[in-house]
Amino acid sequence: MFSVKLVIRGDRRTGKTALFTRLKGEPFSSDYIATDEIQVACILWGYKETDEVVKVEVWDVVDKGKPRNLALGTKLPRYARKFIKEAQPAPTACLDSTFINVYKGASGVLLIFDMTKRSSFEYVRRELPRVPSTLPVLVLANCRDLAAERTVSDTEARALVSEMADLRKLSSTSSALEKEMYAPIRYCEASMRNGFGLLYVHRFINIPFLALQRVCLLRLLAENSKAFAGVQQELDRALTNQDLICSYEKCVYAFKSSSCAVTHRDTAAASRSDSSSSDHSTSPADTGRDSKPTAQESLHSGFLIEVGAEDQNAFERFLEDV
Repeated sequence: MFSVKLVIRGDRRTGKTALFTRLKGEPFSSDYIATDEIQVACILWGYKETDEVVKVEVWDVVDKGKPRNLALGTKLPRYARKFIKEAQPAPTACLDSTFINVYKGASGVLLIFDMTKRSSFEYVRRELPRVPSTLPVLVLANCRDLAAERTVSDTEARALVSEMADLRKLSSTSSALEKEMYAPIRYCEASMRNGFGLLYVHRFINIPFLALQRVCLLRLLAENSKAFAGVQQELDRALTNQDLICSYEKCVYAFKSSSCAVTHRDTAAASRSDSSSSDHSTSPADTGRDSKPTAQESLHSGFLIEVGAEDQNAFERFLEDV
């Protein structure tokens, strides 16, 4: 099962947690509660083309978390509480973007802004160049249900996205493959209140998944090409040394001959066993002696071939080279 990590970023009060909640399949809540630190949820998403189930790890990122005091999150005995109040302990660290690199291991980014707040759009303008160029990005203009109050026009937002996408494409000029595989930047208007644009977000998840799948396939293809070239080199080295090939052929022929000798010996033993059962005058000692042919008889019949020490050493060297 593939695992895709999606990072949600944006200024405060832009709808990050509302999008996070919607992606989990939960209803919209108009009550605003500030998120203190990064929260993560795992959802199962199905790729419709192959019915493959993908685990999507959604990160609701907080740029500056709210520190928590030890006394607020820890149960202490009654006699120790007065010391906590008097000492006023230092706040504990919280999980936010200053604490960890949220883009590490990510497969895609959702940048959200409130179209009624220009400051949130400026946040997107600052953050877009910081996103690794290998990550697909979806810029979401939230609060479409308040379009009459918007301060960021659709034209301005699309112009920014187009400009950043062109910069990415120009930076991927080292090879034709990189030009084809550069991570796209998309734009969509949405409303977490009425669900407008959520279908587009759902379709966008195809991009990070397919990009991750392509990386895995290219890695397998590279390993396959390396193994293919290695076998070709082994065969080329064998062709340049005819002695090794001859020794190899002799050894294979000897193996086949010895196999035939074993078959012939078993057949002869079975035949003698039948004849001995009909002839009661034959002694057990004679039967045991006749059931196994001598090496001279086998060599005379052509079923065993002696391999000299020189040929055997050459064959062992061949195996070491290959």
